Amino acid sequence: MKSKITAWVFMFAVLLSLTTMAQGQKQRFERQQKLEQYADNDHHRFPAAKLLTEDQKEVIKSIRMESMKEAKTFRDQLRELKAHHQTLMTAETPDMKAIYKSLDQQGELRTELSKIRAKSRIEIQSLLTEDQKLEMQSLKEKHRHLMRDRRMKDKS
Repeated sequence: MKSKITAWVFMFAVLLSLTTMAQGQKQRFERQQKLEQYADNDHHRFPAAKLLTEDQKEVIKSIRMESMKEAKTFRDQLRELKAHHQTLMTAETPDMKAIYKSLDQQGELRTELSKIRAKSRIEIQSLLTEDQKLEMQSLKEKHRHLMRDRRMKDKS
């Protein structure tokens, strides 16, 4: 009797593991197919790229590179301040003045980063025609709705 039960449990475990392995292989295969499709068409991630001329793409790339270089020092400083802030927060006797000062400095750096982003955004928008601006706005709205729908789906 014991051997029959053991045999059935063993067969059930083998069938269960084979089923889960097959599902995993199917998911990997589907994921690989999707990646190959995306490699063929880069516009899935950047649909706005097909709206731009080659000259605009080059100028935008240079603007973005320049703003990233400018922002790098601020981002590095912000990371250092966050680490220092964490050290201040976990001290035996926290120094509130130092904590407040750290928070103020972090706010200043975030403001500088926001200014850099706004400057590059305005420079890029100045390159676009009115039709391109309208099309970009439409794409932003679609993206916003898509992200909202995903958040709602994740919550449920």
